[in-house]
Amino acid sequence: MLYCQETLHEAIQAVFAEAHAAVTHDTDQTEETARGRWERRTYWTLMDPAILAKVNPTGRWPKLNCIGMVRSERRGHGKTSLGN
Repeated sequence: MLYCQETLHEAIQAVFAEAHAAVTHDTDQTEETARGRWERRTYWTLMDPAILAKVNPTGRWPKLNCIGMVRSERRGHGKTSLGN
């Protein structure tokens, strides 16, 4: 991961942590069962200009108008895994 991407990743994690508590965000969820495993994916998107300004304070990404996060939970073959 490039340095700027690492910084962006940290900023996005921080605003999503804040947003879950205080900001309206869009959410969707999917569930699938296939090949002996079950998987749920939860998707969040933020489009609030104030939140986007926190992620992009220098204006480096002038066309940034949305950020998203996906969390997955997978169960199968006696194991459970979580991912962001």
